[in-house]
Amino acid sequence: MNPESPRLSDADARVLDALMEEGFDASCLHEMKGDDRARAEELVRLLGELDRLPTSAPDPQRIPSLMARIDTEERAQRERLRLRPVVRQPRRLRVPDIITIAAVMLLAIGVGWPLASTIRSATLREGCERNLAQVHGGLDRYASDHAGRYPLTAGFAAFLQQSPSSDAREERASEPVVTNAPTARVDWRRHRHGENLELLSDGAYVGAHSLTCPACAKANGALALRVPAAGQRFSRTGVTGMLVADANPAIDLLCEGEPWRVGAALSSLNHRSRGQNILFDDGSVRWLISPVLPNGDSIWVPRDGTDASALENGGLPLDATDVFLAQ
Repeated sequence: MNPESPRLSDADARVLDALMEEGFDASCLHEMKGDDRARAEELVRLLGELDRLPTSAPDPQRIPSLMARIDTEERAQRERLRLRPVVRQPRRLRVPDIITIAAVMLLAIGVGWPLASTIRSATLREGCERNLAQVHGGLDRYASDHAGRYPLTAGFAAFLQQSPSSDAREERASEPVVTNAPTARVDWRRHRHGENLELLSDGAYVGAHSLTCPACAKANGALALRVPAAGQRFSRTGVTGMLVADANPAIDLLCEGEPWRVGAALSSLNHRSRGQNILFDDGSVRWLISPVLPNGDSIWVPRDGTDASALENGGLPLDATDVFLAQ
């Protein structure tokens, strides 16, 4: 505003505001008092003079341009109010981003892989335990059908013919038989002691799948059977303790031409040397971390009286106290 332009006084401005609030209704003037009423009357008179001023009709030639301008302003206003979609530029992977993603993946693998491996190992171990429980049922049914004897092939039974007669062995069946060092020898590189267990599947006492360990990659020889001592009756009453176990790692090394003696202290390769399931004569299945018993005897090698671990010589257990399991 130009500072030299005439301005209403504060009193006139106050009275004009009051008239505007009443819609310039002159009937409200009687409510005003003193100078306010006089000012109001003068303002109403002046406004009346404005109403009486002559007016000219609008120029018809300017109407189209005016309407076009109005349309332009309205379109501009609508454009300003319109919501436009946000166009995102594709983000490029930077080196720090790649490093972060790789670190997250490595962390996930580092945590998830051992957990998955542990779960898988536990599942295979439980499957092995179930198979051994079924093997015990098969052994029990086989013994019931064969005068209490556990399965032995005719070939291997010949190695046990050390006592004077079968009748004498029957009389001493309930007692451990202690003999001198056996003269018979077995080539553990070629002999498959697990064939004795196959008599269970041949006679339909168990399914063939029960004679393997789910954790073992081998098709045969996945389970090791107790080797009885010469002169010992391999039966319910003649053998106590361990009956069947996971595969013998010492024999595995012997067959591969490796130093087998270290296998006497190793756990079964069936479970990646973490331990082995053992089936006992009472039907229980126990997980042993070490194959070495408290008395120092390894369940993977026999004692023949001359060498505490005579495996390569084809030795047999010295007596009923010598635990030896072979596949």
